Amino acid sequence: MNIVYCTQPVHGTLDFYVFTGKEDHYLFRQSFRPSLWNRYRYGVALDKALDWARCGNFPPQQKVCEKLFKAIHYVEKEYGIRLLRRSEKDSRRKRREVDEIAA
Repeated sequence: MNIVYCTQPVHGTLDFYVFTGKEDHYLFRQSFRPSLWNRYRYGVALDKALDWARCGNFPPQQKVCEKLFKAIHYVEKEYGIRLLRRSEKDSRRKRREVDEIAA
């Protein structure tokens, strides 16, 4: 299970990371908000962190969701790992297309 968490605030910022079960990957830095610190300091499952329904109308949380989508896709591409279920489906589809072209 992939977990998104943030480090203890330093100089008014929070650093967000994703733990993949083996290693941590840095995602981004966000301005400190007590509500964000309280939600992410112990870790949140990636699926729940990306759930727009949980963001509500709270702009800082919406900003974190937006940044998470971009950062997760970057980490997947850069390190060749799959973090999102959709990515697994896309890779299977791409493999099938490559197999069809090769045949």
